[in-house]
Amino acid sequence: MSFPYHKQNVCPLAIDIAVHYATCCDDFPNLWSPAQVTIIKQFALQGLVQLTSDEQKKAGWTGKWIGTDKCRAWVNLICKTPFPIEMWVDPRTEEIL
Repeated sequence: MSFPYHKQNVCPLAIDIAVHYATCCDDFPNLWSPAQVTIIKQFALQGLVQLTSDEQKKAGWTGKWIGTDKCRAWVNLICKTPFPIEMWVDPRTEEIL
């Protein structure tokens, strides 16, 4: 995969945009900045967002883009990922302190 992915990393702006489109019916604020345009293009190629159809506009969607089921599934996966736990271990005894 290419931008916004690099090996195992995803840029924070890409996650912010994905969460927005998975949960909101309007466009991301300041959508036309160069970084956001690049991310949206990549998301469209990957099937995370799609252009809003006329039927969706009639149903109340106001934005140009809409998150797909794939986008919502990815955001759901991110939200279910637990935070890392930091532990101190005594290297001599391997006892957790």
